[in-house]
Amino acid sequence: MFFGLHVWKTGWWNSSGNDCVEKPCKNSHHSAKRELKRLLRKVGAFIDNQAIYPRGNVFLDKVVAAHVSKALNVAQSIIALIDAGFSEEAFGVSRTMVEIALNLRYITNRNSEQRAQRFVHYIARWKMELMRRGLKHFYRTDENGNWVLDAKGEKIPNYTKADFRNMLDKKRYANYAKTARKYPKRTTCGPPAQCGLQPCP
Repeated sequence: MFFGLHVWKTGWWNSSGNDCVEKPCKNSHHSAKRELKRLLRKVGAFIDNQAIYPRGNVFLDKVVAAHVSKALNVAQSIIALIDAGFSEEAFGVSRTMVEIALNLRYITNRNSEQRAQRFVHYIARWKMELMRRGLKHFYRTDENGNWVLDAKGEKIPNYTKADFRNMLDKKRYANYAKTARKYPKRTTCGPPAQCGLQPCP
């Protein structure tokens, strides 16, 4: 969260300095970039030295660890894009940091274990949905880009369910399918008790 807001406030994404009339403004961007790199290295080293092992039967531990790990990776990718001269793309990616911060804030605010479990169910449901859409929208094409039709004149799917299952090991696919069924088909499932959450005090 801090990383994305700091980039926005300082205008660091404009690495060319076109919005800066005076030279010291551009230099401030470079100093901000060095400071962010230093903070990122410090945070990464701190987390690595903690030797954190999430509890196997606690959803909250795994979800928080995954979000923090993702945030560090995204921050490193933003710095890499800036260094490579892709400043506007880096600014777009920085919005992911805000999304991660909002997810963590919501999950850890209250009913943390229930919300973390619901998040895991949602991710599994979304992965299965991506497979379903792959079966529905990806069809075989010839070398000219035209659809390949069967004897009935219908388009031939490019993938089958077995293909998607083979892309993952059997245990992981079975886990996704089992977990996805626990997420409600409708996002608004009624009273909190029906959603697996406790009502607000």
